[in-house]
Amino acid sequence: MITLAPDLDRAIGDLGWTNLTPIQDLVIPHLREGRDLFAQAQTGTGKTGAFALPILERINGRAAAPFALVIVPTRELCAQVAAEFQALGRHRSARVVALYGGVGYRDQELALRRGAHIAVATPGRLIDLIDRGAADLVDVDTVVIDEADRMAEMGSCPRSSGSCATSPASTRRCCSRRRSTASCKA
Repeated sequence: MITLAPDLDRAIGDLGWTNLTPIQDLVIPHLREGRDLFAQAQTGTGKTGAFALPILERINGRAAAPFALVIVPTRELCAQVAAEFQALGRHRSARVVALYGGVGYRDQELALRRGAHIAVATPGRLIDLIDRGAADLVDVDTVVIDEADRMAEMGSCPRSSGSCATSPASTRRCCSRRRSTASCKA
């Protein structure tokens, strides 16, 4: 049985969750221990919550540069994942920034300057912001590559792996993949 902090427990209750899903039960203990991880589960089974909850547990104080980076393949998924982080972390005052193309840089750069605990980004926009000197990944110690299979199909993994190279070697990594059954490899 996984016990969550009261504020996170309240947030999942606000979202109508009654129990953790199998993928969450598998993933959360490994991420709490700081292990690298590869998790697979079908869409809609709670993968985002599986990696979001242990990340949100680590928020302590004001946001500066992000300590967690979630790389996603599309702007739609970027907005969706960032919204779920916000909903789960709302009682913790989580600062989450969504970084994706198709919109101007100004608001995203401003959000990064104001401070964020967590950055959710598409590979192209992340690289652009790094090149512009607006995204500082020096404090990132957790990297999640969400829908890694889809990113590989799109040819984004080699580009985004360069983003991970700018973070320390001690960085925790978690990859997720769409699949019909829940599984986890630490």
